[in-house]
Amino acid sequence: MLEYGVAAAAVCSGWSGYFQGLLEGFGVHLPTALSGAYNADEGTFINLPAVVIILLISYLLSRGVKETARFNEVMVVVKIAVVLLFIFTGIFYVKPENWTPFMLFGVHGIMNGAATVFFAYIGFDALSTAAEEVKRPQRDLPIGIISSLACRRIDDLRSVRIPQQSAERRR
Repeated sequence: MLEYGVAAAAVCSGWSGYFQGLLEGFGVHLPTALSGAYNADEGTFINLPAVVIILLISYLLSRGVKETARFNEVMVVVKIAVVLLFIFTGIFYVKPENWTPFMLFGVHGIMNGAATVFFAYIGFDALSTAAEEVKRPQRDLPIGIISSLACRRIDDLRSVRIPQQSAERRR
């Protein structure tokens, strides 16, 4: 349970950053005290958007399995639509010369990336835990695991198409 709590907190902090970026795009700025993790030196005391997101997701989960599954289905369709839109829009801008050098930041960069994607693999634990709930686990679990791995590889391949220098400049 602890690993799910830590992963959920990290994901909600990420969502909070995206949400705050969206608000800033519309000219709305949250007070500094309510927009980040506790850091008295920077004047941040609570990440209010992350707390609200956790409360909303908790409420949805407390409504029941049916409602949660339906919400999950809708979110998967939205995510797939966004990925397909990205692929079909970006396919015309592929430049193979952006693929070199392959490891611009060396092993240190690989380790930083590995630490970041660690949370993605908590999903495999959730998949195996949910095996008890599946009607045909012999057939459905391998399909689910292989499909999620295939999606992950496609996402990895998409990310190597961005020139590392421009990605570093955006940080």
